[in-house]
Amino acid sequence: MDSVAIPEAGPGDVLVFADQAYPCHCGFLTERLSHPHLIHAHALRRKVIEEPYAGEWLAKVKFAFRFRKPVV
Repeated sequence: MDSVAIPEAGPGDVLVFADQAYPCHCGFLTERLSHPHLIHAHALRRKVIEEPYAGEWLAKVKFAFRFRKPVV
């Protein structure tokens, strides 16, 4: 995977989040109805969900990565 500037992250990219200073969570960035969403495992709900990428998530994101396209 290649590092991507957080503002340049788009659908399919992986976001890494941190509480305090340590990475603790990750998810895939998606888009629904022209708005960014996040697919991730939600501990309290005990399932994988897709929810708006907004609010507290924006403050906690620390890194973004993109899968490399295969060379053919």
